[in-house]
Amino acid sequence: MLSIEEVESLADYLLLSARAQAEQITPVKNHGAGTQILRPFGSRPQQAMAADSRLANPKEAAVRIHYVAEYFDWHLKLRLGSLERLKRESADLRTLGEQLLSRLRQRGRGFNISTSDDETLDGIPAEMVDKITAALAPGSPDNPFEPGFVQDRNHLLWLLYASSGARRAEIQSVLVRDVVYANRTVFVRRSKTQPRDVFIGKEGAEAFDSFVETHWSRLPKAARKHGQLFTDKQGRLLSLRQVNRIFERIRAMLPDAPGYLTPHTMRRTWNDRFSELVDQQPPDKRMDPEQEIRIRNKLQGWSPQSEMGAQYARRHIRKRADDLAERLANNIIERGSGERGRAEEEN
Repeated sequence: MLSIEEVESLADYLLLSARAQAEQITPVKNHGAGTQILRPFGSRPQQAMAADSRLANPKEAAVRIHYVAEYFDWHLKLRLGSLERLKRESADLRTLGEQLLSRLRQRGRGFNISTSDDETLDGIPAEMVDKITAALAPGSPDNPFEPGFVQDRNHLLWLLYASSGARRAEIQSVLVRDVVYANRTVFVRRSKTQPRDVFIGKEGAEAFDSFVETHWSRLPKAARKHGQLFTDKQGRLLSLRQVNRIFERIRAMLPDAPGYLTPHTMRRTWNDRFSELVDQQPPDKRMDPEQEIRIRNKLQGWSPQSEMGAQYARRHIRKRADDLAERLANNIIERGSGERGRAEEEN
């Protein structure tokens, strides 16, 4: 198990913005092969952290800590169950694990942010998605990547994340044969939940066809043997960390890009767009809430019994209510200003 110091370090790291997390942070302790426990704030008190410009917004930080704590709790129960099946002593591990879990959850509650489904984080605004898509187009003067193979690959990678709402590893591990140009779909083969076909749109299909014909088909035969779509110029599979670095470059390319722009952000973005499309349907043709949840669960790879589809649907309803309340308030203010102006003219 981790120590209390390592739990504090982990919580500190989860408080950072995605941009700050990508910066070089000095490791203070090795914990197993290849793993580093980071202490970005050193020995500074928590009140000093609150003013740090590198912090994520409080809602995002609290949600991160909540889900890490949930994983910690699951892992602890798994280990305890294993010890008990082997009839080994588990009391000490249980005590320590529960203490550490309690501390991690306290760090998340320190921001007074609810982790209910209404606090699901927002995706990227549609205008920002369009701006990034235009900047990543091969040959764009704003494109930060090397022309040719790298530009075309990263453009395709972005389009598949933006159009499919798939998880980071699901797109990173796509095989060439998984993409069907004629149907404009990609089969998500490597999924932690449900394998499925998802649509990638005309632009994604065209980018795939161009990349395969121009670049991938010309890789050495040995490099094409594994069938992986997203590789480097030598045919080696892109790692998840390399995918993250591509998004880091995108954030650096556009100073107004949200600091939370990551592959998983595009999953939330897809769900926001799906909700908007449902709203745009004529009332007499609009799918009922149960059907919306079923379709969302299927396309996002959640099981039919998953609560995730319902969570996103409820979050969107709340967002619509907030937007309506804001428009109503602005309308009242504008009307009041107009009436005051007319009264002053009459006086």
